[in-house]
Amino acid sequence: MSSCNDEGLSYTCETKIRSNGIRKIYKTRYNCCYGTVREAGEFGCHAVELRSLQETVFALGGRSFLSLMAEAEVDPKFLNQNHTYFVDRSSPAPSDVANDVNTQNEGQTTDVKQDEPVRLRRQATNIMRMDVDPRDMTEVRTVVRGHMVRGIYLTSNFRDEQLLDTEDSEAKIRINMYNAPARIYTANYVRLVSTNNYAHQGVIHMLDGVMKPATKTIAQLLESEPHFSSFRKLLKDQDTAMFSQPGQLTVLAPTDDAFAKLNPELRERLMKGQGCVHSVVEHHVLPNVICSTVIQWRARSTSLLGSSLLLERDLEGKLVITRDVVASNGVLHVIDGVLIPENARIFNRLLSSHNLTELARLVEAAGMAPMLDSLTNATLFAPNNYAIRSIPDEIKQSWMTNPEKLKQVLMYYLVQPGIRQAGLANNQMVETGLKGQSVRMNFYQSMPFFNAAPIRASVQCGSVLRWEQDARNGNVHIIDRVMIPPENSITQWLANNRSFSIMTTLLKDTRLNEILNAEGTYTVLAPPDVAFYQMPEEV
Repeated sequence: MSSCNDEGLSYTCETKIRSNGIRKIYKTRYNCCYGTVREAGEFGCHAVELRSLQETVFALGGRSFLSLMAEAEVDPKFLNQNHTYFVDRSSPAPSDVANDVNTQNEGQTTDVKQDEPVRLRRQATNIMRMDVDPRDMTEVRTVVRGHMVRGIYLTSNFRDEQLLDTEDSEAKIRINMYNAPARIYTANYVRLVSTNNYAHQGVIHMLDGVMKPATKTIAQLLESEPHFSSFRKLLKDQDTAMFSQPGQLTVLAPTDDAFAKLNPELRERLMKGQGCVHSVVEHHVLPNVICSTVIQWRARSTSLLGSSLLLERDLEGKLVITRDVVASNGVLHVIDGVLIPENARIFNRLLSSHNLTELARLVEAAGMAPMLDSLTNATLFAPNNYAIRSIPDEIKQSWMTNPEKLKQVLMYYLVQPGIRQAGLANNQMVETGLKGQSVRMNFYQSMPFFNAAPIRASVQCGSVLRWEQDARNGNVHIIDRVMIPPENSITQWLANNRSFSIMTTLLKDTRLNEILNAEGTYTVLAPPDVAFYQMPEEV
């Protein structure tokens, strides 16, 4: 089986052969030779007109880079070696110039007017000869060399998270590739806007901004800035070796002002190393490099904690103050708010964030908020808003006017120590916070072809809608009905209800009431008296 892929400047074919149980894969890759390109669908490659490095950079709008090269007094012999140049487009090139050069972008080329090479050569030479103010020549040479990579690297040679060694021994250039949906390339998190531009002395990639060298690790960046003191305090007792080691992380670093905006109690807990500090730290770290230039609208990514983050101009409602601070092992974004994951929130805040506002209102009316927030390793069964609104108003009113009674009801929803779905079994009785009362867990096999969930779960016949919404001091299971603590057995309930007098008599006559009065797991389908009266008299 063979397949081929057109990659612009290259064409790759892969053949898979299986014979006598042995599988072999052959790959053949065709690349255009240096100084040649191919159009989409073109058979073979055709040559482009090559110019000097200075002429090509000038035509592409890299005038400031030419000035820096002049100031650095780079040895011409050094420049005559093959290099890949990453050039900041400091000023837009005039349209008549930009369209006249081989601004090679994955196989696209343009024609050159016959009189243009002369004009470009003259203008580029003037810039290279211009008088400049005296500067620190070492620093200027470092900047220029930090934009030069020895050898030829076309976009077809790039790999995601690739680190290119520059002529400045301390600086590296990190290449990232994104599909958004068209392919986007970045160098040190600055977008490449014109790629694969050939010159006599190498190839030039134009950047959409100023590319800063990556010389410090994320750990060094955090340590060097005084306004990260609170964030550093959080990291103090955590395993932060990853911030110093090679990698490709994205760190969302809140400032001291961001911590000052937190609830004082929560801030105090965090500063003392309490309140799920480890989760808070991991919620600010992404395992891959995300630079702002590739987020055109919004995107979702997953933090080291495993939680989802919505990335847009404002991050989860927090303003990004400084974007794309380049590090040798990733990128750092400075934000003005602290991102608190759900499993670092107390019960009361978790209820509000999941729109369980009716239950939160009952908890407040019963005066149970401080008690809930002080618990550890607890589980709360939480009826959704629809379930609570379905309760008759007179019952809710009786609860609201009698906080002690309401507290007894809510204790029925509390389990300690906490429980998780994986540790439960069918018909298991779970003891609640209401003395002498338990709730029954049931699991039912549903039809997989008609239901997305192969197993349905219930507690006291109320469906469990969502399991294990983690909080700092436990978890919440969301259910679809209000649970009322039972006061009677099945037979007692029937005997106390006049509508079931015949059913009660039949149970006594058959002595089935003795069975139902004992411990067990029964379901009774109880017809009321009116149903019996509809039967023929002789039956």
